[in-house]
Amino acid sequence: MKATLRAAVCGSALVGLLLVGHAKGAITIDGGPVYPAPGGNGWSGYGDPATSGGLHWTYTSFDLSQTAELYFGLDNTQTAGLSMNNPAGSSPASQITGLENFAYSYFSGNTAYWTGQTSIWHNSGGYYYSKTVDTLMLVNMGGLGSWISDATTSGLALTSDVGALWHVQGDFTMNVYLYARDAGTGSCYNADYYFDTLHNTPPNYANAYNFATGFYYQNVPEPTTLAIWSALGGLGLIAARRRRKSICPFCFENGPKWPDQAQFLFTWFA
Repeated sequence: MKATLRAAVCGSALVGLLLVGHAKGAITIDGGPVYPAPGGNGWSGYGDPATSGGLHWTYTSFDLSQTAELYFGLDNTQTAGLSMNNPAGSSPASQITGLENFAYSYFSGNTAYWTGQTSIWHNSGGYYYSKTVDTLMLVNMGGLGSWISDATTSGLALTSDVGALWHVQGDFTMNVYLYARDAGTGSCYNADYYFDTLHNTPPNYANAYNFATGFYYQNVPEPTTLAIWSALGGLGLIAARRRRKSICPFCFENGPKWPDQAQFLFTWFA
């Protein structure tokens, strides 16, 4: 099925890094990526990021008391990229290599950008030739939160280049769009339209992409020794003044218990 045309001017995102939207200081990450968020969350979603409608996910019902800070973004243990030269039936994650992996570029307002480069086989005059393609992943967030990019988020780069995280302050939405263009030109099209309509590709090749998301967090600080003794000292004074009442000391647990690691993994063949 042919994709609906969606064009966008994305030259600034594909030309290079823009020095905008970077937070001051550095955040602390104690754990992640995990799914669900510590304390749980709700989720709903629909769509396809390579089409004109994009992908739309909604996250709700967080218990923010379970963490000191909660963040959301790419799962750095999973591949994130777009390839247009995959043999049909192959795994996208295994076929996305080199520059096909998205590299974080920048964020501005609620929108963050990752770029990459792939190749596509095109039939012209009865002959197939390979041409270079610029790729773009646009992630637009809504709801309660804001993007953060600093030394900590840059250091999360592993299998995928996380680059920036959404600082979760409550319910939020994530909208993802994948674009492609002829290398070095100014207009982008949604990835499916670029692959299916603008190019006569071999029948045994597919347009494929892969990415995963998860939550990162900073632990709730445990009480210090001084704070504990202060609390017990206060209780002692209360006990002295109320000698006929039994005072039960506080129980200090070994910190919050986090759920087993999981993730949303989104894999698609167009």
